[in-house]
Amino acid sequence: MAELERRMTMLRDGLERHRVDLAAIGPTDTMRYLAGFASHPDERLCVLLVTATDAAVVVPTLNAAEWEAHTSLPLYTWSDSDGPEAALEAALSRLGCRRVTRLAVDGEMRADFALPLMRATGQPETLPLAALKVPLRLCKSPDEIERLQRAARQADRAMQAAVDACRPGVTEARVAWAAEEAFRLDGADEVCFTIVGSGPNSAFPHHRSGQRVLEAGDAVVIDIGASLNHYKSDITRVVHLGEPSAEFRQVYAAVKEANARGRAAVRPGATAGEVDAAARTAIAAAGYGDYFTHHRPRPGPQHPRAALDHGWQRGAAAGRYGLQRRAGHLPARPLRRAHRGHRRGDRLGRAHPDRLRPRTDCEVSAFGHLSPSRPTMIKLTVMYNLPPGADHEAFVRWRTTEHQADNLAIPGLIKTDFYIIREAWRMESPPYRYMTEAYFPDMETFRAFFFAPDYQARLQEWLKMLADPVFLVSEEVMTAEVADGRRG
Repeated sequence: MAELERRMTMLRDGLERHRVDLAAIGPTDTMRYLAGFASHPDERLCVLLVTATDAAVVVPTLNAAEWEAHTSLPLYTWSDSDGPEAALEAALSRLGCRRVTRLAVDGEMRADFALPLMRATGQPETLPLAALKVPLRLCKSPDEIERLQRAARQADRAMQAAVDACRPGVTEARVAWAAEEAFRLDGADEVCFTIVGSGPNSAFPHHRSGQRVLEAGDAVVIDIGASLNHYKSDITRVVHLGEPSAEFRQVYAAVKEANARGRAAVRPGATAGEVDAAARTAIAAAGYGDYFTHHRPRPGPQHPRAALDHGWQRGAAAGRYGLQRRAGHLPARPLRRAHRGHRRGDRLGRAHPDRLRPRTDCEVSAFGHLSPSRPTMIKLTVMYNLPPGADHEAFVRWRTTEHQADNLAIPGLIKTDFYIIREAWRMESPPYRYMTEAYFPDMETFRAFFFAPDYQARLQEWLKMLADPVFLVSEEVMTAEVADGRRG
């Protein structure tokens, strides 16, 4: 409750600063953020009313019992037979708002909610809630960050299911269903979208997954997202069926560089426009500026569109516009999703920066964050056994699913592999049965991740499952590429 009170106080401070008498929020993510609950957003009037000193909720009787279980705010209920007018008037009377001068309305509120409210308050000057410049939902609490991380890990697992389903002969719809099924079985509240675009369809930003059959040589864009405990995930990856062409890798390298520059520019005090420019100029410098249409700004001063895509929080596309020209400074703990890419009207599709997964037969390997000018790479190798009596099959299932998803979420990770050791030369049996390798772009990135207190705490728990672990940190001296693309 203390967190909800803090959020409500933040809104009330904004009301006072801007001399707004009343704020009205419909059954949206903002309502849940402020009140701890939100009704199903149907046609029945449901509105949270907030003044500088008080608050009340107008709610259909149909949903009143649920509200009572989640909030201590006063409820003004109405039935389908009576209509909402009397309940709305009673709530406004309690708040002293039968006539107001300025009304702030949630931008996601239905028009047939806002119009009766405006009539009931004397047709006041009406402005969007965002005009109060209150950073609701922008800076995340530790609990919210943890919820977002859980949602992201769930999306990683669903993405792996989709990648595993990609092979010549299956349809886009079948790959999309693999992701949706994984989300559902993993406890998602809602599957928001499962976009799978293959071959020529991969060039369409929001393609509707269809019956096109995947073919060898296809680039397959997979863009999926769901809601877990009311926090949204959104992840895009590119799978290539077969070895990518030189041109495809060139596009991928350009997008990867743009992504890296954008991430490097993110810091408290930087403007959103500066972050956007850092990434956008990298695409232009590589010669692909004309193909970069993802959230390209429209002509004129209205709705300058953002190339950095959008925020990542309760709403799947929160705060997505205006970044390119926005002068506001980034706060200390926003979570933003750098969803950068560009599209060509051909079979190249979009080379997403975070993972390029060439797929041949049943083998999927992940290439990411690599460039010819990168610093010396660092490899962490962990060799280990299991304690006597441990279940090998259960461990392998955990290691290749839940724990692999945790590994893939490591900041700056290039690639991670898991091995079962079969033989040891000149030894009767190998001294270790299992090996994990993880690659990082430089020692600084590795140390920042590995020695972070939260990771060390989790590592201590994982070590309880292992026997005789050995950790080796090695620095790359030389690397070479052979003809079929394997690292040497």
